Amino acid sequence: MAGRTADCEASPTMSPEYDAFGRPIRGGSSGDGAAPRSAEPASHPGWSPAPQGDGRSSSGDARAEARAEAERRSRARRSGGGREPSRSGNGSGCVGPFIGVVVTIAVGLGPVIAIFSDGDDSSSGTRFATPGKALTSKDSLVSPTGLRDGMRRLKAELRPGERISTLSIRAEYLSATVATGVDAPRRFITIRGGDDVFTSSSGTSTERGVSFEALDPEAPSRLIAAALRGTSGSGFGSSDYVVLSTGRDPGDPVTWAVYLQGRERWTSDAKGAHVIRPEDGAPAPAVGERGPAKAPTGITGTSMVRSANLRRAIAAVRPRVPANSLVTGVDVRPASVTVTVRRSFHERRWAVDAAFGVTPQSESETTQRNGIPFGAVDAMGPERAVRRIESRAKNRASSRVDYVVLSLRQPVFADSRTTWGVFLKDGSPARRYWRASLDGRRVGEPGKPGSP
Repeated sequence: MAGRTADCEASPTMSPEYDAFGRPIRGGSSGDGAAPRSAEPASHPGWSPAPQGDGRSSSGDARAEARAEAERRSRARRSGGGREPSRSGNGSGCVGPFIGVVVTIAVGLGPVIAIFSDGDDSSSGTRFATPGKALTSKDSLVSPTGLRDGMRRLKAELRPGERISTLSIRAEYLSATVATGVDAPRRFITIRGGDDVFTSSSGTSTERGVSFEALDPEAPSRLIAAALRGTSGSGFGSSDYVVLSTGRDPGDPVTWAVYLQGRERWTSDAKGAHVIRPEDGAPAPAVGERGPAKAPTGITGTSMVRSANLRRAIAAVRPRVPANSLVTGVDVRPASVTVTVRRSFHERRWAVDAAFGVTPQSESETTQRNGIPFGAVDAMGPERAVRRIESRAKNRASSRVDYVVLSLRQPVFADSRTTWGVFLKDGSPARRYWRASLDGRRVGEPGKPGSP
């Protein structure tokens, strides 16, 4: 290639240049000066004689020249296998070496391009080629052994009084954001395999966070194992990372979340229990069971409308509230239950997911003065009411149930009673709402005879 390049540089003749229509805009040159336009070879495939007269070309000439150029290119493709002839007037083939240089440079830069394009792809994650491989591999920080070691090293880096704001764990490293106090610089700690520990600080932090002693080092392993049981197919894909969330507001619960292949997300409480898929509220299968997990629907299985599940959800809330608290509302959906509890002028909602994890909502003041004791809530009511509605109306209510809400008796109305309101999905809007007695034995459409 070097020889041909040298021949090209030593050639005394330079090729003329042409415009978009093939007309010469600069003639070829030689050692004794520029050649005149008339000396240009008339047979050059990309050139046609310049117009005579005043040297100006009309629009018609331009269109004719464009058509001639298109025909020339078409003939060149047919005769040369789709390749256009070189525009080099001397036929020295200088384009060939130039292309060769470009190809050589491109090939040489290939590894460099690969380096800059192959960034940190978080979707790659930790591969689970066999069940539980990453959970038992010592070189993975998401395994029980690796996480235990990583947490031990994190504890050694913490100073007295510091709290964990966020914690992100991947197979390759553990990264923590540390709260050092109000208006004090935040600290960042990253721990990798071996003895690599990196620390830095910037900005300001608050006192929010959780103490290191409050964290359960086994929680991420429990969460990952439960999430893998609930995934589709074989249940083993990739675990991208695990994160700890301490909440945005004071009093928010500590939760863990794991992101699996395809960004499927599963969450748990601080102990790695009550694992659900927030996308649809599906609970992870219990130990010894296998998925894929399915979103709760209807009145069977993991649906919270099912009497056994509703009873368990209400029982999970009861010990968390002050004594003598009254229930002012119950919202039952297949994937969740919300219990509203009042004590004096203060009211709080408690959300229970399909894995029976209980999350307190913010407390507020209320002017409501009624309510019923926990023991008066009949957990059989919603399921029994749905079955009776289906039997009476032949409307597939058990598969169409949307939600069931508790409606308290209003003392100002003499005939008012505490009832359940049953709302169905799809179908006629006039037949979607039903009322049922608290025990669910009597059902009817509002406003019609016999309705509770």
